[in-house]
Amino acid sequence: MTPSQAEARMKELLESQKLRVATVILDRTSMVGGSQSSSTTQQMLVYITGKVARPGQHNLTVEIGKTMGVYEAILISGGFARFSNEAKAYVLRQAAPSQPKQKMPIDLKAVADGRLPDIPIRTGDIVVVPEKVFGF
Repeated sequence: MTPSQAEARMKELLESQKLRVATVILDRTSMVGGSQSSSTTQQMLVYITGKVARPGQHNLTVEIGKTMGVYEAILISGGFARFSNEAKAYVLRQAAPSQPKQKMPIDLKAVADGRLPDIPIRTGDIVVVPEKVFGF
């Protein structure tokens, strides 16, 4: 099934059994049975924490040979939470097993505005989106 066919079929089932009007959006990271791996895609485990909609570990599906940016990974995994400080986000990345993680700042607000390029995310990265601090 194509994604649009799957959406239409799920909408039809929900409206026939549960809801009067259903809105169905297919999420490419949601998988029945756990794995969506094929010869053209691979799974990437990343951790997203802080002021995001769904903090925790996320298995992201990426086409082999392609990259996914930090901003895109956050959006796929649910987006930002209220009071997130997107300009002060950072990525913790392990350069080598015996070395400490490197802290790489990223201004996700500038990435979203198109003023800065997105940092490609890697397996094992920890993305931290801090909370905005308000001074009174």
